[in-house]
Amino acid sequence: YETAEGSFTVEETAEEPSVEIVLTAAAENPAAEDEPALLAADSTTSGTCGDNLTWTLTDDGTLTISGTGSMTDYSYDGAPWHSERLSIENLIIESGVTSIGNNAFYNCTNLASVTIPEGVTSIGEYAFYSCAFSSITIPQSMTGIGIYAFYYCGSLTSATIPESVTCIGKAAFAGCSALESIAVAEGNSIYHSAGNCIIETETKTLIAGCKNSEIPADG
Repeated sequence: YETAEGSFTVEETAEEPSVEIVLTAAAENPAAEDEPALLAADSTTSGTCGDNLTWTLTDDGTLTISGTGSMTDYSYDGAPWHSERLSIENLIIESGVTSIGNNAFYNCTNLASVTIPEGVTSIGEYAFYSCAFSSITIPQSMTGIGIYAFYYCGSLTSATIPESVTCIGKAAFAGCSALESIAVAEGNSIYHSAGNCIIETETKTLIAGCKNSEIPADG
């Protein structure tokens, strides 16, 4: 500016811009920090595991299989939830499912609770390899249990095979080191139990035993 006494320059102070910068940062930062937290709040994962079956794994460790029909057979690491297997603690198979696929819950070492409904007719090979449940109820609709189905289920203490089962695969209960009792329900046309052993009646072949087994001399 020019005056009678000379010229001078008015410079803007940094005070007002600095206030604006602080206010802008305060308005934006909470939103940026909150966004990841909101995204992490719902960690449900889901997908398909058969032509008409879906699965959902929630953040409390519950895996639910829903729909109708048979489950897909998988390779040992092929199940769609395999990468999350260590977080699976509870398994709920809902009515409508008719089979449990090969290797479906392979090495789910924290799986401690399993619900299998009536209507499921088969358990695939290695289906529950190295799981952590201490007991399991096999439904009356079951007809086949695959090879190594419960292999190395080290916490399993008892097992009862229903009279409907007509096929038990090789080593279905092998490596179940805590297994104290194993039996076949009366009326089974293929197997019977004696001395905590499962025996194929016609051939007198020992199919499965436990740590308290006494193998009968005459089958």
